[in-house]
Amino acid sequence: MKLLEEAAEMSMVNRFGRHLCEKHAHVIFRSSNEKCNIVEMNEILLQNIVISSIRLARLHGFSRESDLLAFTVLRFVVAPNYHEQVPVLSVFGSDTIPVERRIERLWRYIEDADWEKIADAYDETAWHAIV
Repeated sequence: MKLLEEAAEMSMVNRFGRHLCEKHAHVIFRSSNEKCNIVEMNEILLQNIVISSIRLARLHGFSRESDLLAFTVLRFVVAPNYHEQVPVLSVFGSDTIPVERRIERLWRYIEDADWEKIADAYDETAWHAIV
């Protein structure tokens, strides 16, 4: 049973990696030692970051594949540490918003100006956090 779960998890990781490369290829990945388009990333590095992003998403209570993917994509498109910013934490930590609604509610509760501030707080070292 554990082998099936691990295989399913790696399948999801690979789907997320393909999604990032196909739908967000133009996005620039910046870390403390690398800068390139997502599509140009080393495959192992991309897999490891996707795995770490899924783990982080689960720590925030997310379990649906669509939420895990959205959480992961936002790390690439906005900032790898977006989930640590106050406006996002207010949504992710809300007792009044069900977990399965939190990702979609980000757009309702966070203003464009706040998204810009979150993007400006991009922390290249956040990619290297071990989860």
